[in-house]
Amino acid sequence: MNQKNSRIKQLNISTKIILLYIGLSAAHLALLIPALYFMVKFSFQEKVSQDIQNSISTVTSRLTAENIMWLLVFLIPGYLILAAFSSYILAKRTLQPVHQITMAAKTIKNGDLSGRIDGVFSHDEVGELADTFNQMISELDFAFKRERQFTSDASHELRTPMTVITACVEDALCTNDETIIRENLRIIQTENQRMRKMLSQLLMLSRGYEGRCQFEPEELYPWEMADSVVEILMAEIEEKKIQIRNEIPRTLSIYADQSLFTQLLVNLVENAVKYGNENGNIWLTASADNQNFLLHVRDDGIGIGREDLSHIFERFYRADKARDRNGSGLGLSIVKWIVELHEGHIRVESRPQKGTVFHITIPKKRIIDF
Repeated sequence: MNQKNSRIKQLNISTKIILLYIGLSAAHLALLIPALYFMVKFSFQEKVSQDIQNSISTVTSRLTAENIMWLLVFLIPGYLILAAFSSYILAKRTLQPVHQITMAAKTIKNGDLSGRIDGVFSHDEVGELADTFNQMISELDFAFKRERQFTSDASHELRTPMTVITACVEDALCTNDETIIRENLRIIQTENQRMRKMLSQLLMLSRGYEGRCQFEPEELYPWEMADSVVEILMAEIEEKKIQIRNEIPRTLSIYADQSLFTQLLVNLVENAVKYGNENGNIWLTASADNQNFLLHVRDDGIGIGREDLSHIFERFYRADKARDRNGSGLGLSIVKWIVELHEGHIRVESRPQKGTVFHITIPKKRIIDF
């Protein structure tokens, strides 16, 4: 019995469908033929009127239940052959998408994610499987491209500080001038801090995309958090003599992760300070309607060009390639990820030399407003 089951399992799906269809047809005939036999037999035994009997032809009068039985017996092989042929066509057409899925899977195994399953227009389970498989391939392709780009960008960004550090070390080793040595050490320290910040942000993004970031929402007051952020960035703010105007209502609260939301504010304010004008202004405002919590960070700095607006949330993207390298190019990417983690969205408006405004919206279900 186990050997028989093993042989059945080794059959392909098409053969199984054909055998199943033939079996069902045979079972149908096994029930139908006796029923027809007795039905015809009893019908010929009934009495009919004399007028109807006279109208029956000689050929019809010779048609007996036994003749019909023999006729059905001769028709059975043809019926089963027709059933086998029909089931073969049905199985072949039904399983064609499965064959395409198999070929696509083999293509993926070889590292090619460009293939798709085409020509499946049915809305049944097989069509749904094909659509799901295509969607999976597209998502894998996007993820792999994103990771390759991420690796390339990270390598490029880390190569620069490593080159600077190597040059400073070599310069310091070639001189006994204490002033030059201290200057090289200062540069090395700056580049080291920049790399540490970049690696920390990369780790945060990596954990976020992998779903390993701790998300612990609680009731927070953005006004207090904004004041704390200003204190953290006070040295940079005073250096450029920028006025921070915290206009967030003191009574407005939000249900969010404290660490992540603080990081969001730090990144936005730091970005506004970095690209703001000396003696400029930064405004922090917030409000809440029936559905959303709204946060706005506005500055009157250099602004962002129209061609750069669609790219500013990309990792390592800098609108001004010639500007200083103090940033890591990851700040706004982290902001976007934090907003999306809170089920919100972010958009930006900007005009060159007129300033920039970041608009953040978080669903009402995550806020508490007293």
